[in-house]
Amino acid sequence: MTPAIVAALAAACSPLGLDRGELDELRAAEFALPAAAEEDRFLEDAVVCAGDRDPFFRDKIGYEGIAAILRRGGGSEKAVRTQTLAILDLIALPNEAVDPRYGKKRGGFRASFLPLYASEFLRRDRVGSFLNEEELARAARLAAEEIEGVRDFRGFDEEEGWRHHVAHASDLALQLVLNPGLQRAEHVALQAALLSQVHPGGEVFYRYGEPGRLARALLYSVFAEEWEEGYLESLFSPLVDNESFWADAYASQEGLARVHNTRSFLQTVMVLIDGQTDPRLVTLRDAAKEALRQIP
Repeated sequence: MTPAIVAALAAACSPLGLDRGELDELRAAEFALPAAAEEDRFLEDAVVCAGDRDPFFRDKIGYEGIAAILRRGGGSEKAVRTQTLAILDLIALPNEAVDPRYGKKRGGFRASFLPLYASEFLRRDRVGSFLNEEELARAARLAAEEIEGVRDFRGFDEEEGWRHHVAHASDLALQLVLNPGLQRAEHVALQAALLSQVHPGGEVFYRYGEPGRLARALLYSVFAEEWEEGYLESLFSPLVDNESFWADAYASQEGLARVHNTRSFLQTVMVLIDGQTDPRLVTLRDAAKEALRQIP
């Protein structure tokens, strides 16, 4: 890891050097800052908040502050570009490197929240286009790897707040598939990654809205391209076209989880598409309906 990354992982969450009370006041003021230079510094400082155990800093200051500034067009292009590349460098690290307690008690925050933070920077690129083609392709590749690499499936805790790694990684994918600069091969890779987490294996039962976040990103990707005949019809086949998947599905927790997660995802796809007339979405709806019929 570079010295800059090591420093970022070790720093405390204190954007602009403000304490908790001052940050709460800044949040109440919708993160309005008097100078562009302060917006730039906030964006740089706030990235470290992704790893804070306190949801106030991690969610209300880090994420909300980054989103507020970027969505109103704040921050210089140079600073936004620099921070986008920096956060992608963090996402490129293995989960355990960026977050040594990944999957463990009182851990898993930084790895789960960095994709959410990154989604706001990639949203800014989507509307402002400051990444070049190679950088955008790298972002898509890292997002696909991030989705496929999720192994901490915790959602919400009343004391510690959210982790929600699958959903946050899906949000990153969503901003990428909405980007008109994304190439077809990158859409295909992201679709495969999203489908890989429909049922992640084991006894994981999704209950925090994960199927909706996966489905939303997938549908926007489908809508972004034209597809050859047969592609959409078979998109969900890997989820259901294996009889061994369903052998004794109701006789184990793992089997029940597969039924629950796969059915929830396919039903969500159908609900999101309901009423749409675009031929691609109609085809995908029919594919979801057919796949549902194969679940015992």
